[in-house]
Amino acid sequence: MCYQLSQSELKVVRNFKNNNGVECYLCHKTIIVANEVLTVDHKLPVSRGGQTIPENLAICCQNCNTDKSDMTEREYEDYLINKEYILKNNDTLKTLQEMINLNTNVTLKFNDSQRLLSSKIR
Repeated sequence: MCYQLSQSELKVVRNFKNNNGVECYLCHKTIIVANEVLTVDHKLPVSRGGQTIPENLAICCQNCNTDKSDMTEREYEDYLINKEYILKNNDTLKTLQEMINLNTNVTLKFNDSQRLLSSKIR
């Protein structure tokens, strides 16, 4: 859910980013600022009545922030549990993953063959 922050809210977010650690509060991964986008998440989304105040903000990696969208923390935790269960137990998804792995292996073998042929031609 995209929300346009006011100038005063942007200032709160900037100050929050500058004064807080760089660990994602959702996945607990250390965010390497040079390599990743450091985002600030509203624990209670603005679309659901949350405010842009330090108590409602948390440092978050871009993947988690995007994945969480406008869910509450509890809803996001439940979503992750269900997502993991579905991925492990869905036969269609398993088949698709097997097909992706097979295609990746075929592509790697093809590339290896191309390199070998190129080296023999020279």
